[in-house]
Amino acid sequence: MVPAYTLSQLMRFRPLCEIFPVLNNQLLVLEVIVYDKERHRFDNFSSLHWKWSSSDSSLLPLNPPNSQWRHYGNRAVLSTGLSRTTGSVSVTLSSNTHQIEVLEAAGTSFQDPYSPTVESSLSLLLKYRAVLDPESALVYNHPNNRFIVSILHGSSFFYVDHVIKPRPPVADVEYIKDSHQINILPVGEGHVLISVKDLCLPGDLLSSVIHISTIHFIRVRAPDKFFFKK
Repeated sequence: MVPAYTLSQLMRFRPLCEIFPVLNNQLLVLEVIVYDKERHRFDNFSSLHWKWSSSDSSLLPLNPPNSQWRHYGNRAVLSTGLSRTTGSVSVTLSSNTHQIEVLEAAGTSFQDPYSPTVESSLSLLLKYRAVLDPESALVYNHPNNRFIVSILHGSSFFYVDHVIKPRPPVADVEYIKDSHQINILPVGEGHVLISVKDLCLPGDLLSSVIHISTIHFIRVRAPDKFFFKK
């Protein structure tokens, strides 16, 4: 079983991990492919009877109308809704029997149940879409004025890039992977464009613009002073 969605160019470098991150507010589509012991793909497995199970039905319900199972010859797809919360859940697909009506219609028969049971499991991690905080800011140009842009939610696997304008040094930019924070240390006037792409979840490129400026003058307004009871 593999989640089926279009991958962007950056997502093709998705890190390998045992738990597959998925968005919790989108329809989950799982594609099923069947191989024999020599890794040859079956062109048709519509005669097999499949059983789906979820380790947590509150996160991943598999009962209609929440889910729909479609079979097209050598391609089978499960479409199911997800809980709009976060958490980990495993979905398992198994089969050890045939669909008798399909075999009878084809004029053939097989021994049921067959052994060993065909089974596959996929561990999913339900996540919110990543956001940048803040998306824009005005920062005073001072070497001690360190500014932080945080990456909230998402899969925890990100591609981070930045563009500095104008060309002379404007800021030192450092991405801290453990905390998912981008440190910006001003060294000149200009602006820094931060770009972030989630490597494991579909979605648009995130951006944050940090303007760095120097105070040129300060204007102080002093109101008239009144002495009460004096």
